[in-house]
Amino acid sequence: MAAMVCRTIALVVAMSALAGCENRRQRELRRDPQTVQPERGRAPASPTSKAEQQAEAIRQGAEDLARRELDRADRQATAAAEAIVGGLAQVEREAEAALAAGRRVKAELDKVYKTDTDYELAVSRIDADDQAASAHAARLQAMPTVTIGAVTVGYVDESERSLRGVRYARHFRASWRRGDDLVWVSYFSREELDAAAFAALLQKLVPLVERELTGG
Repeated sequence: MAAMVCRTIALVVAMSALAGCENRRQRELRRDPQTVQPERGRAPASPTSKAEQQAEAIRQGAEDLARRELDRADRQATAAAEAIVGGLAQVEREAEAALAAGRRVKAELDKVYKTDTDYELAVSRIDADDQAASAHAARLQAMPTVTIGAVTVGYVDESERSLRGVRYARHFRASWRRGDDLVWVSYFSREELDAAAFAALLQKLVPLVERELTGG
């Protein structure tokens, strides 16, 4: 979109300049009756009058300006596209890392949590600055919480229940502070699990996530 706008502006500038050149040439012709246009079928003569030379210079300048603006718009569009692609690739890498960590935690959770219902986990850790940490603390205060060891864990039942195109019955998110990091765990389940049951599950889940994050 930005490239299209820049292209349009450049073309408008060029067209305006060319129109100005033509108007100036017509005024010069009216002032100088001796000045005639080239006969039909002949190549136009090189500009000879001062006004024609000025008009030609303006026309060439407008064309050069339009060409530079189009080149600049192309470079900006290319840079913007590369930034978008790079950002999407980074998001995809982070999502894959969260799902991979979730699969490792799930393998351990399956040993102590017995269920016949499919579920998936995603585990992410975010390096938080002071502003993000303050915002996270405010969010925890608005959530129901459960204390597990020395950790206060907030959790919420999310309305978005799709993961990679698969629809689940429930999606709970849990979060807590871990040193300078913020931990987020997403739990997708086909089971109609209520908040109390998920809070009980966190007693088993949080220690396993902590073990995963410490490399244990």
